[in-house]
Amino acid sequence: MSKNARKVLYDCQHAIENYTDRLQAEDFRIAWMSIVALLRAVGHVLNTVDTKESIAMSKAIKKKWDDLCKTKPEPSIFWEFIVEERNRFLKNYEHSISRVGNLGWISDGSELVMSIDMTESQGFMIESSQMKINSFITSGKFKGMNERKLAWMACEWWENYLNEVDELSKQYSDKV
Repeated sequence: MSKNARKVLYDCQHAIENYTDRLQAEDFRIAWMSIVALLRAVGHVLNTVDTKESIAMSKAIKKKWDDLCKTKPEPSIFWEFIVEERNRFLKNYEHSISRVGNLGWISDGSELVMSIDMTESQGFMIESSQMKINSFITSGKFKGMNERKLAWMACEWWENYLNEVDELSKQYSDKV
């Protein structure tokens, strides 16, 4: 069974549960980095740790990976989000998130709105229950989608992938 990869997946789900739209600056970057690194680590742990469980598991993992590589660039949740976002962040310390806080107030009868990039600042955070925050993916196939929702979709994709690996491993075990 893909128990080690599932442990990584569960940790990722925990990180997503604790990720909020109110995170800013360093807190945002650290939380998002954790999520994208864990999403990609599921596959790495499957391939390096769970593959040692048995010959059947090793065959199943290799077969599923080979099949996944043949369908590139689909599924886009893997290639265009899990792989690309992890590479973008770990290799360049960039992300594809726009998180803007809009803080409005009335002055002399006019509404004033201040927009603040909440992802790039250092040591500066604004705490206001009045702030409206808009957070989304800025490019690619998932442009405009809330990143937390996309991360949950990626977890669901991994859950299905691991289930398929486990099922295939059982089939290989039955043939031995």
